[in-house]
Amino acid sequence: MSPLFSSLFKTLHAIFSVRVPHVLTLVALVLSLVSAPSFSDEVLEHHATGISPEVQAELSNEALHTRLIVTAIKYDTFNQRCRGVSAAYNTSKVNRLFLRKFGITLNDYMMNYMSKDANDPRDVKQKIVNKVNQTIAKMGGCQPARKKGLEQSYKDDYRNLYHKVEKSTWFPSVNND
Repeated sequence: MSPLFSSLFKTLHAIFSVRVPHVLTLVALVLSLVSAPSFSDEVLEHHATGISPEVQAELSNEALHTRLIVTAIKYDTFNQRCRGVSAAYNTSKVNRLFLRKFGITLNDYMMNYMSKDANDPRDVKQKIVNKVNQTIAKMGGCQPARKKGLEQSYKDDYRNLYHKVEKSTWFPSVNND
């Protein structure tokens, strides 16, 4: 560990007197705030209160499917951070839908449609996770975020988008070279 990170780690640990994993999460969050994004944010931009019904009505084809994936990852991230749920239930459910409906995995879709400037779907997912963690931190933590409706917003958006994708007639073309 570099001296800068070592001193930052010791300082944060002394100030907050918390367990090491929480300090490492905080350090990762601080680093993500100061790091430059490596790919376009246009797919990931989404205000903390959710997607308005008007916008959902206009989503179609690729945008609808992409928004479902982003929302599933956000909802799973909230559940992991604030509820202690370790399984990525909603992302897995979307993956099963994509396999059943299109015969492709979530990662295949992400590689072809969401990771234009990134080399790996994990980079896209990590970017989404970081944004959710930043949103929760800006809202003052899990309880204030829940009280402000963030969890319910993710839940409602996820359910609405999932049903729309189930009914969608659009079919993604994926190149598996």
